[in-house]
Amino acid sequence: MTTVGNGVVVPSKTWKVIVVLPTGNNDVNRVTTTTRVIAVLMPNDQTASSQPWGNYRVSVDSLESMLGYDFLSAVPTSIQNAIESSVDNGPTS
Repeated sequence: MTTVGNGVVVPSKTWKVIVVLPTGNNDVNRVTTTTRVIAVLMPNDQTASSQPWGNYRVSVDSLESMLGYDFLSAVPTSIQNAIESSVDNGPTS
């Protein structure tokens, strides 16, 4: 992290977790072992734009380990194990 004017702390990296679901209701119950989950971890500086965003994809498990969060905790453990352990390799556009 870096501290800038007036004590504002700027993280050195930023992340996102995206769960891709079609429009509908009761989202948690629609998450399956084949649901696409995209997790990214990228530098929070000007170098991030030098690579396509797809180069920053990571597994949800790796983010959880680094951050101490438990994403998708409302989803059954067996489904979490399947979708959080792999790195998305789908299209980047």
